[in-house]
Amino acid sequence: GSTTVYIRLASKSVLSAPMTLWQARAFEANISTKQMIAGVFYGLLLTVLAYNIALWISLRDRVYLYYIGHAIAGAVYLFSFDGYAYQYLWPQSVYLANHAMVVAMALYVTFSMLFAREFMALDTAAPRTSRLIAVFSALGLLFGLIATGNWLLELQVSIRVVAGLAALSSLVTLVASVRETWRGSRPARFFLLASAALLVFILFIIILKILTMAKLKK
Repeated sequence: GSTTVYIRLASKSVLSAPMTLWQARAFEANISTKQMIAGVFYGLLLTVLAYNIALWISLRDRVYLYYIGHAIAGAVYLFSFDGYAYQYLWPQSVYLANHAMVVAMALYVTFSMLFAREFMALDTAAPRTSRLIAVFSALGLLFGLIATGNWLLELQVSIRVVAGLAALSSLVTLVASVRETWRGSRPARFFLLASAALLVFILFIIILKILTMAKLKK
């Protein structure tokens, strides 16, 4: 016979709830593979973070400090998005589960902007772009503070605003890196190559998710 199951989902934050019916053994194998991949990914991320912390302690160069901030914010965002933060770091706090991701995204904007400006030496190479990036950095910090609570803006509005800010800031740094690369800046060339690699990775993840969804619908 058939079984009907009703499920109600609600969230003030981002809600991602793909559903698939599994047989027990297949489910266990799938979870094991996902956890292994996640372990390798976050292990590499922690290794890169530890290496840059060591460089900053040794050299006291601000560019490493900004990179550390941007890496930590990105890691917290991904850890929260994947559900591991709520599972392992704050399983008793629904508040942190709802707010951590958007705050991390806002701080990611702040530190990534500061890192781009310092790494490409935009203060001297492109002062106007440097000032624009400083504005985005300040806005990221401001909306990160706003997102810690529900004052001024509702959480869902904060999520949309911060996501838009992240998209615009990425576009600004991309245009700046292309222009400075055209002018012959070697740091900008490395920054552009790293941005291109990140874009390819994101597109790969998107395509993988689309293929997975298509497979599930069959």
